[in-house]
Amino acid sequence: MLPFRLLAGAHNAPEFAHELNEAMLASLSDLPRFDGQTLLLVDVSLSMSVPLSRRSQLSRLDAAAALAALFPGQKRVFTFSNAVVEVPSWRGLPGIDAIIASQPHGGTYLGKAVRHLNRIPHDRLIVITDEQAHDEVPDPLAEHAYLINVAPYRNGAGYGRWVHIDGFSENALRFIHEYERLM
Repeated sequence: MLPFRLLAGAHNAPEFAHELNEAMLASLSDLPRFDGQTLLLVDVSLSMSVPLSRRSQLSRLDAAAALAALFPGQKRVFTFSNAVVEVPSWRGLPGIDAIIASQPHGGTYLGKAVRHLNRIPHDRLIVITDEQAHDEVPDPLAEHAYLINVAPYRNGAGYGRWVHIDGFSENALRFIHEYERLM
């Protein structure tokens, strides 16, 4: 079962959140582990509250938070909107909740967030966003830099030195692992 189905289940049946969280983590036990320090930067701006599709109960923010909270490896998790906030790097539903509740959902200052994270030592930067930005986005300094677009927008902020990925399934993480293995 896809992890996002389990997240939708937790929204609809919170009394089973513990069991659904255990099932979510078990379903991802085969994700490859990443070496080195990863910084995950999740967009929590207002535009991320839009549903993934007309019939979806999940928002772009749900998808972005889930990808960050399911990441297998050494990580630090940050969110951005008007501010840059570090959140606990918990896995599963507690991590998703921490990301979503990290700060008010307002502006989209991706450039400010990337500048902030460029000052922190890391091997990999993964930004999960809808690619909208209110400010100019600098090039990342990480050896490996990825921008995962969870929205249908094109020609957004994720071009230049970024490896650009469209989509929001856990297969984006598999792609990143394989891409780095082949480099």
